[in-house]
Order: sequence, then C-alpha cells, then structure tokens
Amino acid sequence: MGTTDGQSLVLATQKNVKAILDVNGTLQGGNSNDATGAYAAFSWGSNNTTNAVSSNVAIGRNNTATANNANFPSIAIGANNSATSGAKIIGNSNTATGANHFVFGNSNTVTGVTGLTLGNAHTNKGGIAIGSGNTVDPNSFAVGSASFALGGKAFVAGFSGTANPGQSVYANGAHVFFNENNATTTDIGINMVPNSTNFADLEVSKAILIKASTKPTCNAANAGTIVYELIGTTGSFVGCKQTGPNATDFSWQTL
Repeated sequence: MGTTDGQSLVLATQKNVKAILDVNGTLQGGNSNDATGAYAAFSWGSNNTTNAVSSNVAIGRNNTATANNANFPSIAIGANNSATSGAKIIGNSNTATGANHFVFGNSNTVTGVTGLTLGNAHTNKGGIAIGSGNTVDPNSFAVGSASFALGGKAFVAGFSGTANPGQSVYANGAHVFFNENNATTTDIGINMVPNSTNFADLEVSKAILIKASTKPTCNAANAGTIVYELIGTTGSFVGCKQTGPNATDFSWQTL
C-alpha cells in the first residue's frame, strides 16, 4: 500500500482525513475536531489501552493511558504502566493517577494531587521523589534512597533518613560544606547572614547549646574539642588541649 510518485499517502474514514504520510516520511494524523471530541488517541505495541476522552498516547506493551478530561491527556511509554486521569509515564511497571503526575523510572506508585517522580520503586503521595525507594507525603521532597519525607514541608536528602513535618534532614556518614572548587573558605550563618571577612567559619545569631556527654580520650585527634561534662549534679565545660611537644602531652582543662 502506498504511492510510487511524489504524492502523500492519505488515510481517511467516513470521508474525513485521519492521517497523512508525506514523501519525507512524516506521519501526521488524528481528529481535526478539537472542540467536542471524540479525540484521537495513539496506541502502538501490544495490549495497550487508551480512551477517546483526550488524545492519549500508549507505546510499548500492556500499558493503560486514559483520561477523564480533554485538556489532560495521559501518556504511557514502556511496559506495564497505568497512566490515568492525565498522568505522564515513561518506564516500566508504574502507576500514576493524576494530571499533575510525571514519572520517569520503574516500579513507582504515585497518588495525590501532584507528583514528580524520577527513579525506581518510590511511593509518592504528592511531592517530589528522586532516587530509589523513597516514600514522600504531599508537599514534601526526598532525594537519595530508602528515605521518608513525611507530613508536609519535609525534606530529606541522603540514605535511609526520615524527615518529619517541617524538617530538613541530611542522612549520611559525613556532611561537608566547602566553597567553590572545594575551597576551605565558605561561611555558614544560622539565623543570620555570615560576615565573609571575619575568621570564623560558623556564625549563629543567638547561642550554641552543648548537650552533656562523657568526654572522650584527649589526644591529637580530639585536640580542640569542647565538651559539657556533667558529674553528679555539677556541670562544667572542659576542653582538650595540647600541653607539650610529646605525643602524650594532651589533657582536659576546665574552661
């Protein structure tokens, strides 16, 4: 089926043109009626499902791309995806149920009003999930893996962390703040804008609270450490300092 000259191939039903394959190989088609529907959908592959409520797209196998509003078409590209009510999915084995859901990855489940999901195996209830295996509540954000951003306005970055409502949690073994190019000149301010010309790396607007703890061995690794030590009912601040030139010349001093 086709032409041997410089003519386009036209496909029509009920005397209306539905698709045109031009001489450059460009395929254009659908329904010219954009006011009331039914709207043309596109399905290519095996065992895909679409509806005519909007111009939905399903490419691959075992995908569902259906809409309930003409202005919010669904897209499902990959395998075993379910994009309903205008959701957009690229990947495999994902489920998304809303017009403001965007999924790129595998084995994700998205519910709620909004949801941006990048990666694998997330449970996104209405926030942003990036990485793998995160659980995110509405208006929350998780980046990393196996973490929980719960209750709204929660942000967690790292691995196997939990941020409760209104918290920002950074979950990893060490946290380093550098200037550009890892320069050791950054300034950190808490509840204030730090002074970039003074010597201090950290500035706070009110105070620093040190919880009572048992002081470790005072040695070269701990020199410069300040501890609040509680003995019985009496507390004191002690500092580890070097007292001489030898490797053992370190001791705790009351401040």
